[in-house]
Amino acid sequence: LVTRTVLEPDDIFHLIEKNCQINMSESFISIRKRAEQEAHKELNKDVSLDEIYDSMKKLNILKAKDVEKLKQLEIEYELEHIIPRYDMLKIYNELLKNNKKIDIISDMYLPEKIIVQILEKNQIKGYRKLYVSNKINMRKDTGILWDMYFKNNKENTIHIGDNYYSDYFQVIKRNRKAIKILNSQEMMNSYSIKNEKDINTRQELATIYNKILFNSPFLKKEDIENDFARTFAGDNDSVNYLSAEAIKTQIVTTFENRDIADLLKQEYELLSN
Repeated sequence: LVTRTVLEPDDIFHLIEKNCQINMSESFISIRKRAEQEAHKELNKDVSLDEIYDSMKKLNILKAKDVEKLKQLEIEYELEHIIPRYDMLKIYNELLKNNKKIDIISDMYLPEKIIVQILEKNQIKGYRKLYVSNKINMRKDTGILWDMYFKNNKENTIHIGDNYYSDYFQVIKRNRKAIKILNSQEMMNSYSIKNEKDINTRQELATIYNKILFNSPFLKKEDIENDFARTFAGDNDSVNYLSAEAIKTQIVTTFENRDIADLLKQEYELLSN
């Protein structure tokens, strides 16, 4: 139902480090990952954001006030960078119109109240129940959450998700129906964009890719190529008459950042060949 406008989940941590204005003896991403590992080791369960940052305080690397600031920044960045997958949202709303009951199930460290905010911000309403792994201490990928869910929901169900193992395999092995859709990461895997190192460039490109080009899980190669054209042509009526060179020229004039323009030109060349 939603996607992040970043190329990799860790890019959120890189953005926090770049903008937090806190002096650190090591990178934020290494501190954040170590805190999560220590929280898992100590608590032996699916940990929440609060528990991760409590663990960060125990590392004695940062001041307590700075740890709290970083936690709030992570929440703010997650809220800012999560957008709906628009075609999936259309399907979701159609199902509601047809009186289907919908439960939302997430393996996630963010608190339930933040997940609710994310859903509300992205106009995802009307669901029956929300299951968040760190609150109920059960995960989809282990299968334990599915055992509980199917025990309590005997009716005919179809699960739709974008992770092969936790959303598809763990469901069908329990003789329930599941549909695996493509996530934006899978759709981007064959493109060189993910090799870009500069975080600002990565973030701007990710917004274009996740919001426009790879937002829908149903797109084919030709659809993505057309979206490139529509995005940079300006006048949609003239899209079919634009040459590849004209589109690449428009890409260059659209972006002052030449690194972004050059990368997008390369991606369009790959798509149009």
